[in-house]
Amino acid sequence: NYAEADRVMMQNKTLLMEKASVKGAYEADSSVVVNMCKVDTDTVRPLLAKDSALRKLSPQLTKPVTLSLIEPDNAERYVELAEAYDRAISEASAAMYLSGSGDFNAGTGFKVGERPSAPNLDSAKGSVEEARDLLNELQRLLPGAA
Repeated sequence: NYAEADRVMMQNKTLLMEKASVKGAYEADSSVVVNMCKVDTDTVRPLLAKDSALRKLSPQLTKPVTLSLIEPDNAERYVELAEAYDRAISEASAAMYLSGSGDFNAGTGFKVGERPSAPNLDSAKGSVEEARDLLNELQRLLPGAA
């Protein structure tokens, strides 16, 4: 979140000087600044980087030592879920990357309470949530899970 100075005030020197003479005007007078938000990929990028825990987990799920822990009746379902997890993380990474150049509203500010249009970033979020749900299902198939 950040604040943006009112453009009309910035173009009117008299008004600007009047507002600037009041200590804490930005807190007392809502016409001085507009609180803004920003949507960007900077918060998501570290989660989906090549060396992130989410990416490193994918190959671990299908290692022979991990597969040996799964009951034979659940093995096929476990592998399906592990592949779906890998796919979801890859989709999230691709959508996050596309958001950097394809979601034109993702890098611009918007007022608090407004919802910007950022379909690629929204898609990345959906894929990460899908991966989370798949991990919960995978965990249930591990021995000792309740």
